[in-house]
Amino acid sequence: MNHQKILGLSAQDRKVIIIKKLTIMTLFYNACTDLCFNIF
Repeated sequence: MNHQKILGLSAQDRKVIIIKKLTIMTLFYNACTDLCFNIF
């Protein structure tokens, strides 16, 4: 395993993780707002 390969993969992984976190946060936020509107 080359160090460059590991760094390249980790950089891509970070981007993917950030995108996934944003997507999950957006879905979670939308679900919470929907619940709040349904309750009140």
